[in-house]
Order: sequence, then C-alpha cells, then structure tokens
Amino acid sequence: MDKISKEERIFLISLGERIHSRRKELGITQEELADKIGINKHHFRRIEKGQSPTSLITYRRISKKLKISLVDIIKDI
Repeated sequence: MDKISKEERIFLISLGERIHSRRKELGITQEELADKIGINKHHFRRIEKGQSPTSLITYRRISKKLKISLVDIIKDI
C-alpha cells in the first residue's frame, strides 16, 4: 500500500472517531460490531484509531450496523 499523506491520516482519524462515537451511543462493543460486519476485532480497533485504511465496502457495513448513512459519517471531514 502507498504511504498516506498527513491530510489523509487526519481524515482516517476523524472517521474513526465518528465511528467510535456512534458505536458508543448505541452501546455496542468493538467486538460485537466487528463480529456483525465480519472482520477481526483487532482490525476494527485499528479502523477506529485511524490506523487502518479499509475498503469502502467495510465502511458501508459499519455504517449500516450503526444505523447511519455512509455520507453522514464522512460529511465535513
């Protein structure tokens, strides 16, 4: 994978923070959500920390389980 820029890193961190916040609002653990979307819990933790760029499909699965549109998760980041 190519190196990501500082701007892209900030985007991933902000995205992870939004996912984390929404997950907490719904009272879902990292492990539960990772299981529901079919990924390893360690990979999910890295997504929430902005350390793991992942596929759009995975972000879509996350948004569906969090009952929020993908657009709303990434809007204004």
